[in-house]
Amino acid sequence: MPRFLAAAAAASMMTAASIASAGTFTSTGVIDHINTKSNTIQLRNGDAYRLPAHVDSSSLTVGERVHVSWNSQNPSSIDNGLNGDESIWKLDATRIERAADG
Repeated sequence: MPRFLAAAAAASMMTAASIASAGTFTSTGVIDHINTKSNTIQLRNGDAYRLPAHVDSSSLTVGERVHVSWNSQNPSSIDNGLNGDESIWKLDATRIERAADG
């Protein structure tokens, strides 16, 4: 019986770890627009991200290539602020880092 419980506990921990990591994604792209007031960026492909509170969006530049990490979530729709009649999907980023050129 103790062996069965140990095996069940190990299987449960492995399943929980795989579920937790299954929802993390990283996107790579070039910054097209930065909104320092809302601490958001939009990539050239149209993806938009609200940056983590500890990230200062003013340290980023348009045209810079970045990796943005985010967890699986239901994105919110926001006005892109560029022409007033177009919305984009915004995800909450968990991390952003500069990408190597290339």
